[in-house]
Amino acid sequence: MVSWCVALLVLGGCVSVGPPGASEQSAIERGEMAVLLMRWTGTVEGEPFAAAAGAGPLINRFYTSLGNLDTLAPIRGFDIQRHLTRESRETGWVYFLLPPGQHILVLRGTDRAAFDASCPAVRLEVPAGVPVIYAGHLHVDLDRGQRQLLHVPTVATSRGLRVSDEREHAFAVAAASLPQYPAPRVVLMRVYGRAPDEGAADPRPLDGLLITGGLTVDVDELRRRAAERGAAPGLAISGAALQAGGAAPNDPLGAIIVGATFVAGLAIASFGAVAGSIAGAAEEARWREHLEEAAAAVRAADLPHRIAEELQSIMPAASPGAIDVHIEPDTQVEDGLHPDRRTLVVRMLPLLLRECAERRTFCFELTARVRLWDPDEQRWAFDEYMVWTNAAAKREPSIYLRPIPHESPVLHLDELADPSAEAIVRQRLVDGARHLAQEIVHRLGRP
Repeated sequence: MVSWCVALLVLGGCVSVGPPGASEQSAIERGEMAVLLMRWTGTVEGEPFAAAAGAGPLINRFYTSLGNLDTLAPIRGFDIQRHLTRESRETGWVYFLLPPGQHILVLRGTDRAAFDASCPAVRLEVPAGVPVIYAGHLHVDLDRGQRQLLHVPTVATSRGLRVSDEREHAFAVAAASLPQYPAPRVVLMRVYGRAPDEGAADPRPLDGLLITGGLTVDVDELRRRAAERGAAPGLAISGAALQAGGAAPNDPLGAIIVGATFVAGLAIASFGAVAGSIAGAAEEARWREHLEEAAAAVRAADLPHRIAEELQSIMPAASPGAIDVHIEPDTQVEDGLHPDRRTLVVRMLPLLLRECAERRTFCFELTARVRLWDPDEQRWAFDEYMVWTNAAAKREPSIYLRPIPHESPVLHLDELADPSAEAIVRQRLVDGARHLAQEIVHRLGRP
């Protein structure tokens, strides 16, 4: 296997040509990895190009990175582009080695600084026990972006992604380079985060509805931010004290004086760190005193049942009878999933109290993983994370979480101390569950 890296990272990344190595083949045989084969091509303002030709798909076009929907692992800057042969590379064929599960391939234009929810992405599915998967032909339409560094083209939105099926070509490519494995299983990629007006994901009626989770409140992030905010003055004291040591003079006496000053600085720094920890604990305590009120409001809102009721009222059933509805506390849904029933599975992650821009304000952040099981294809027809949050929330951008249009209201922490707060918060959480359910239906499409 031949591999090389481009010298300038802004121009691309690493390219690898050749089939999997011996250790990788052993992992494939054990079912730990699979070869996911795909082809991509594209256009730049209407002019076609072979995305993998020339110096590789990263050069002056876009970076590609892999994510994992099952673990929500951090997205790396870029992933190595692998090609079975130089000839297949010239026509746009690439492959990835992936473990079984749900993954996303994220595209970032080279004029963008980071990955976030606005980056186009496709979902890749790797079934267990399958050595080679064909994920389809991805066509990428590019524009000239902001004409920044080197005037490079960039992927605009998910509207510029189209997936088609060239399985016969894929079978020929795999037979030539991977003859030791059976013909690839066709599991076509799906666009991740596509807007409803770009085509419904799957508007067919449902047989079942399964809601899991949604009964707990996660305050770890809130506590951490409170502790950091309280510790900030102590850290400032620490930095000033250490800086007071200055640069050591050349004479021995000066070195002794500076050394003593540095030791004193360490003592002051330690005091500053302790003072910061105490302040952080006090700040956290002020938040903690109202957390039970928030937890009570979550329990009273009964979000899983609220979402189930809303979905039942607006989702069509496959038969004249009602949709088969189950609400379970655990998140291991595959064991209870009926393989022959079109089932919508909504896994509600713990409700998060997310700090907002103004001090002592927060919003409730409600996140759900929404999946639709297709019994005809025996796979997930839809799998995305949706989040009800507020633009003012202090949060890192995430490629996984796609905010819904309706925002969570910003609340002041002191509001939770009011006797009427529980009823008000409960109603707002009910509103959030309704907005989330409506967005789920909107994304899946109605017949």
